[in-house]
Amino acid sequence: GLTGASWHQFSTDGGATWTQIKPSLNETVIQTRPAIAVTELPSGATRMYIHEGNNGTTSIVFTVTLSAASGVPVSVNFATADYGARAPDDYEAKSGSLDFAPGTTSRTITVNVKGDRTRESEEVFYVNLSGATAAVIQSGQGTGVVRNDDR
Repeated sequence: GLTGASWHQFSTDGGATWTQIKPSLNETVIQTRPAIAVTELPSGATRMYIHEGNNGTTSIVFTVTLSAASGVPVSVNFATADYGARAPDDYEAKSGSLDFAPGTTSRTITVNVKGDRTRESEEVFYVNLSGATAAVIQSGQGTGVVRNDDR
């Protein structure tokens, strides 16, 4: 039977909103949800660059956006992940949940990058989105690139 069948999704507006359908024996459940993305730059890239500095911390800000305002609360989980850059030495790891009140279309995640005087190559970390409620994750990974500024 169709009970317990998985959700199917499609978009008719280029990914601005996604319609999810779950077939069942009783009726078909249809929900239209906004798409959620982390830092879509004009070029379509999700890579953010920052110079680390020689000491202290410098902030890099990732913007998480909904493709359309929702009439219901939306939430998504986020967490940083090492890839070359290592927490806590190079940046401060961060995780949590972003909540979008009805009508809200953007929220930010601020990650602090630690400065040093060590010559090194560029280092990368990720901000990953997961577990969205009332939205579909369209672009779920932002990239932070820490550029060396030591000579």
